[in-house]
Order: sequence, then structure tokens, then C-alpha cells
Amino acid sequence: MKKNTNTGFIRIAFAALLVLFGALVCLFWYGVSENYLTASAELNGNVTDILISNGLTDRNITEQYQKERRAGTTVWIEHFRKLKLPAKVKAVVVAEQIRALAAKNQLNVAITAADGGETTVSVTKGNMLFLKVTLISPAAAKVKKAKRAAIVIDDAGTMSDISAFLDLGVPLTFAILPAEHFSRKTASTLSARHMPYLMHLPLEPEGYPKVNPGKAALLTGMNSADLKKKFEANLATVPGISGVSNHMGSRFSADANKMKALLGLVKEKGLFYFDSYTTPKSAARAAARAVGLVELENEIFLDNEDSPDYIRAQLDRLFKRAGRRGTAIAIGHVHKKHLAAAIRENMPRFKNAGIEFVYLTDLVDRKENK
Repeated sequence: MKKNTNTGFIRIAFAALLVLFGALVCLFWYGVSENYLTASAELNGNVTDILISNGLTDRNITEQYQKERRAGTTVWIEHFRKLKLPAKVKAVVVAEQIRALAAKNQLNVAITAADGGETTVSVTKGNMLFLKVTLISPAAAKVKKAKRAAIVIDDAGTMSDISAFLDLGVPLTFAILPAEHFSRKTASTLSARHMPYLMHLPLEPEGYPKVNPGKAALLTGMNSADLKKKFEANLATVPGISGVSNHMGSRFSADANKMKALLGLVKEKGLFYFDSYTTPKSAARAAARAVGLVELENEIFLDNEDSPDYIRAQLDRLFKRAGRRGTAIAIGHVHKKHLAAAIRENMPRFKNAGIEFVYLTDLVDRKENK
């Protein structure tokens, strides 16, 4: 009987030691780890206050993203922003305000001024980058190559692998269909590469319902509340977008009232609108002007026929248009099997002629600076 009592005591003691050991491991792991998530987020929030105090808004932001970083048991967030400054705001003033904030929080600051008027402010703690803000002066914004071509790749989000286009190594603007199987994955892939992208929003076409734009479509029969609900639900499936374009939409795009309602929503989110121009009756330009929104329009469809000769001919149109007018915009499609190869084949020709491939956001910047 005594033996059993001793055995029971030993078991209890052993269990207690295990619990104590586990507690010590947890204490060591979480206690020793350095969590700078809050510190880096607070810094970003305070910098936002500085930007706002200088009259800067979301419309001045041309690029913005963040990354969570880990090194051993240390974790923090890197925040990146790029802003286009109006003439009245001086980069040196904003940079010095950020420097003072960082010094107050015992953080390190590096301020670099590149040729052409770009000023970059980097805030670090040890080897950890907390924040990088690039301030672009009006002079820098106007220093653009004279000839620029933007290619939008529609219908992303329907395919898992877009490497054929990513491997080209030139700026391409992907338009991601919302609520598709690979919508979030594609957005994540592009965000990790710091590539701006669009939500390719389905709109009601002529011939609906026989011609089906899909479950995510905005329809002319929807009231304002329904349009907003559907728009925001779609937006949630493509996080981090820079703008919105239309998928199909020949009927919806021709409805001036519906387009004004839609572009009002686009403006509320601080985005721009790219009209795929699926109908010559499009009311997008007038609606954008009415709500004060930046709008761009497609000029060339590259791959209505998925043949090398046809796509080459359309790329030649893009080449000539960019050379003649200084800018040109075209649309291709992610599932067309000959498009990526045709773009690669023509890249040296564009480069030799001084025509630069750019993101659509670069043309938005140019339009805003006119």
C-alpha cells in the first residue's frame, strides 16, 4: 500500500515538473522574443499624421504596401509608401519632420535625394527597416521618357500560373477578376513583386442574360445600395488594387447614371478607372469627369485572334501609336497562348526605339500632372 502511495506521489511530482518545464519554455520563447509589430505600426500611423498635416491624401499615394518580417524570435512590419507631392509641399520639410519623429522614438533615419527630385526617407531600428517613404517632387514627376506603352493583361485570377508573363521582366498591369479561384493568390503574387494591379470588374453586357458576365457582375437593374454591396464584396476578394477596369460591360458602360454611381464608388476608395472600351457608347469618360475621377481608356486589343501573326500586327499598332503620340495602351488576355511570346519577341524593338513599357499607374501619374 505504501509502495502505491509513493508511486502516485512520484507520478504527480513528475507531471508537475513537466508543467513547470512547459511554462518555462513558453516564458522563454515569448518573453525573450521581441515583438515590434506595435512599434512599427505606431510609427507608420504617426507618419500618416505628418503627411496629412502637410495636405497629402490618398490621391497623392502612387504605391503603398507592407510586409511582416521575422528574424529569429524578432518580428516587425516594413511599411512602404511612394507619394507624388504637389508644388506647395517641399520634400525636405516632410523628410525633416519624419526625422524628428524618428529621433524622438530613438530610431535611425537615412534621407537620400536621387537625381531628378526623388527623396527617400528610411527609418530603422538596428537591422530592422520599419518604414520607407519616397517623396516625388513635381519636377521629378515630369521627368518621364517621351514614349511609353502600357499593356494590361485581363482575366487574371482564372489561372494559377502567370509566370509566362512575369518572366518577361517588363512592367505589365494585370487586371484580376474578382471572386475567382485564383483571385487572392494572383493579388498576393503581384503584391509581393510590388506590381500594381487592377480589379477587373464584370459589368452587364449587351445580350445579358444569354451572354453571362459571371456571378460577380454589376447589373443595370441593381439599385445604388445593391451596386455598392456587390462592388465592396468583389473588392474584398482582390485586396491591394490600384484601380478598377471593366470586364465585358457594353450595356452597363453605356448607362450614364450607372457609370456615375460606379465611378463614385471607385473614387471613394481612392482608385482610378480604366475603361476597357468594349463599346463606343461608353459613358465612362463623362462619368469620371462628373465625379472628378482619373480615367484612362484602352486603345488596342492585342489578341482578339490568338495567332502569332495577328498579335504581332497589333503590337505593331501599339508601337506606332506610342511612337507617334508618346503614349499608348493595349489589352491582352492571360489565357492567350501566343501573347507572352509575341511581347518578348517585340521587346528589343520597343527598347531600341526608346519606347518604355510602363505600368498603367505611371500613365495615371502623367495624366494627373498635366
